[in-house]
Amino acid sequence: MEGPGGRTFDDQLVWALGHPDGDRAVLAAQSLGVRQVRSAVPDLRRVVDEDRDPFLAVAALRSAIAIAGRDELREWLERLAQSDSFMVREEAERALA
Repeated sequence: MEGPGGRTFDDQLVWALGHPDGDRAVLAAQSLGVRQVRSAVPDLRRVVDEDRDPFLAVAALRSAIAIAGRDELREWLERLAQSDSFMVREEAERALA
């Protein structure tokens, strides 16, 4: 899987959220949170909402919270607290507590 050429490192991390190697996608999600990439919040939310991989979803959720904050994401977190994925549900409940 060839990466996006000529883009910023942050753009490459966002692109890597869709990497077929789940470990790389999780690392990308975590890195976006550490780097506080505000522009990545919609992409992180999309990853959580797609719910393809619970480990990736939790990493993306944690990063979105770290970047945007609980208050800004409250409505979304409340919805996620009703999620079928127990990992996502528990992380959302923890953020709301």
